[in-house]
Amino acid sequence: MDLRLLSYFSVVAQERHVGRAAQRLHMTQPPLSRAIRQLEDELGVVLFERNRSGVTLTAAGEVLREEAAAVLDRVEVMQTRVRREAGAPALSVGSRSCRPVSGARPARPRCRSGRWPTRPTWGVAVWWQPSVRGTRTWR
Repeated sequence: MDLRLLSYFSVVAQERHVGRAAQRLHMTQPPLSRAIRQLEDELGVVLFERNRSGVTLTAAGEVLREEAAAVLDRVEVMQTRVRREAGAPALSVGSRSCRPVSGARPARPRCRSGRWPTRPTWGVAVWWQPSVRGTRTWR
């Protein structure tokens, strides 16, 4: 089963309208309708009841909506873990409630063990004061 088709199905199920789903996916409606029909043919079930005001999920469509959401969430977690393990840069955002010492650099983010990160890390420190707002970025 193609993850792209599951993703398209999920958006149509959320929007309950093929035209709005197509806009959200930055595509036109005919290819999206073909993709949904392809998924229905592959599964051998009807996923949506189509009417003039949009679409309604069938019982099979409801089951697929729940399962597709779980699969797509799991794929996203997998991609994140693989990229992290491969050393892809990460973004750390921190907030300071007190004013930093004049001219001092904010502390770099540390791993839970207290050591410096071994992978490339982008960090942004933000502090707020009544009269001064600032940000510092380091790599």
